[in-house]
Amino acid sequence: MSTSATLSDEALDATADTLLELLRLVRQVNTHGEEHPMAHSTARSLFEAIDAAVPPISLSFVGAAVLRGKEVVPLDQDLYRRSQTLAAALQKYGMHQIRFDTTPPIATLIDLAKVIIAGTHGKGKARIAALSGISFHKLLIFGDEGAKDEATVDAFVEDQVRRAIVETEAVITRDESKWPWRTARAPLSRLERCTSISVATTMRTFDLVPGVATRGRRVLAAAFITAAVLTRLGVADRNRRPAAHATLALACHGFDDREGIQIEEAAKVAMGALSKSRLSHCDPHALRTCALVRAIERTNKGVLHPSVLPLIRIAYDLERHRTPLGLPFELTRLDLWSWLSDRIAEGAVHAGWGRAVIDTLGLVPAGAHVMADGRLAAVAAGARADDPLRPPVVANGELKAPETAVQAYSPLAMTPWAKGSAER
Repeated sequence: MSTSATLSDEALDATADTLLELLRLVRQVNTHGEEHPMAHSTARSLFEAIDAAVPPISLSFVGAAVLRGKEVVPLDQDLYRRSQTLAAALQKYGMHQIRFDTTPPIATLIDLAKVIIAGTHGKGKARIAALSGISFHKLLIFGDEGAKDEATVDAFVEDQVRRAIVETEAVITRDESKWPWRTARAPLSRLERCTSISVATTMRTFDLVPGVATRGRRVLAAAFITAAVLTRLGVADRNRRPAAHATLALACHGFDDREGIQIEEAAKVAMGALSKSRLSHCDPHALRTCALVRAIERTNKGVLHPSVLPLIRIAYDLERHRTPLGLPFELTRLDLWSWLSDRIAEGAVHAGWGRAVIDTLGLVPAGAHVMADGRLAAVAAGARADDPLRPPVVANGELKAPETAVQAYSPLAMTPWAKGSAER
């Protein structure tokens, strides 16, 4: 895998051309056969594209993204859609990455097309034949069921989350009072790509990426909680996306640098901005988003409401309480879990949705600081359902499965502020 410095725009564009020519070659070989002149002509174009992109080239198909090394390859909608066919073919072989170590000869490129066609047609159970200058690799991803890591995936998720936070901050600090629908959907789209790769990796990024819990970070984290739970429950895109968008709009208008206002008050402010935006009667996403925010505003008026509202409330309140008033620090995910558990026990929040949040993100969530076998560690991924207190952890840069149940540990205990408070 390429571990080089950040690639130039020209190199990424050349990589996109390589992917396009590869897909064209697969189509030509599949349609006309490997001996047809058009197949050889397209193979020549692929050869030139690979040479222009300067090997080694690693094309990784991860979730909703195509990467070269750690960089996202820019694809238009049509090329992205076609690339998913290639990704599905590789997965038949249990692979996620094609690597061109050199520029392969024409005959080898045609053999590559035949390998992809076999996978597309469901014949990819056998071992992939060795191809000169081309190799295939499996990406091991931190997932909800596993304890594996791949630097490329982590780098992609961190990059997307950072960009989404910046975009969210721009929505919060916008000059105009009306709601910017298109601008607001950009960070949500990035969030959706990250969640499709790994919920655990995305949450770990939110909690461990350097920097304070800014408003934008907390706003986006609230939308992530809503989206992650609904994704796990298999809720359709047309219902999940408006719920995440409504959470984003509410948090944008309700969060302050420390805590924020109650969600009903935030809904009133948000509806003012939403109502100033021009809505097309043909935009169901915007209409559903507005309906959810309006329902939050009218919660206490005896009106029937969508069943997803309690989840939006929980997501909003969790991140609102991350930065308590009067305290010079932010709460950890485990602190928030303790608060949520108390609220469930008191009957102050919907018990079903509260448990769904904890079940989705983990009893000991990714990103939490814990003591594992006597060492300070960070939880890397969700634990198995039958062993929830032994999640995979990273300690001193080493990934490991703890031998005994982990114990919650607050990093605040290591700070001068906490030590001074303890002495007093």
